[in-house]
Amino acid sequence: MDSPPIAPFWIAQIAAVTAAGGAGLARTLRARRVRPVAVLLPLLPLLVAPAGAIGAECIVRTIVHVAAHRPGLPALGGAMAYGALAAYAGAQAALAPRGLRWEALGDAVGPLACLVAFGRIGCLCAGCEPGVMGPLGLRHPVAIYEGAVALLGWWLAGRAERWLPARREARFAAFAAVYAIGRAAIEVLRDPGPLTGGGVTIAQHLSAATLFGLALALLGSGGRERPRP
Repeated sequence: MDSPPIAPFWIAQIAAVTAAGGAGLARTLRARRVRPVAVLLPLLPLLVAPAGAIGAECIVRTIVHVAAHRPGLPALGGAMAYGALAAYAGAQAALAPRGLRWEALGDAVGPLACLVAFGRIGCLCAGCEPGVMGPLGLRHPVAIYEGAVALLGWWLAGRAERWLPARREARFAAFAAVYAIGRAAIEVLRDPGPLTGGGVTIAQHLSAATLFGLALALLGSGGRERPRP
């Protein structure tokens, strides 16, 4: 049987970028930020997401590899998702007007969830996200679990925005916390490959760093409420 002209992995990545762009545009239009530049803003951060994924992967893996005094080149895996998400969220915040960065990060929640959910389908197809053996001799589909966690975070972010309408940081904080906690938990079911000190995976370290950084950002925001229109 002939192989498909485009590997399923790349089909999923194209779908991830397309879905993320669509989610960002829908959020922008729903918020009535319909000026031409504002409509393009959700698309611009997508340009830096691949660079963030590759850059974070190379930097983190190299640091761990050198610190452990391992010979040869470092193996990849564990930091790509966080690199892509951090690059997208960072670009979204950097492009936002001053004083509206929490809102901009909230607008990024849907695209971030789409990047993870669709992107991890590609990882599943490529076999690059193996899980440990589960019941009935089947491996846990950890890539699907991670995508489900991202979608759950998106849904809970929407609920947090409704429950705390005056808190500008509620939407993004809910998503980031759910994803970081869920990702750390899923690592227990993932075939970890090389570990860092103490048997903790790179993704678990990054999850802890995300939660710590989120807590600092929330403390730094001083509990400021969304300004009344």
